[in-house]
Amino acid sequence: MSKAISRSKPSVQSIFDPRRKGTDEDSLLKRHRRDLLEVKKEHSPRRRLADNLLALRTKAKLSQAAVARKAKIGVATYQRIEQCQPTANPGLDVLEKLAEALGVGFERLWI
Repeated sequence: MSKAISRSKPSVQSIFDPRRKGTDEDSLLKRHRRDLLEVKKEHSPRRRLADNLLALRTKAKLSQAAVARKAKIGVATYQRIEQCQPTANPGLDVLEKLAEALGVGFERLWI
């Protein structure tokens, strides 16, 4: 008598699969990039600006490069602002250009 060995296909799940324990963004950042987790949790005006830029850009269905081109600023500069990097310190002129490029009023960048 021989027993048949059943071999099921292994489950293919991404490490970012929300069904897997500890694979949500906050858990991964806590494990691998505590510095970015602290920036994410920060509720500073800089963080609000970054979150609003991302929301406005995705709503307008534009890439980072497209927004930077429309605002006549460098792509790296835009990326630093949207990612809330410590080196990002946009002046009022850059913020006005970004608001115009996204087709919103200046105050919408903060609300």
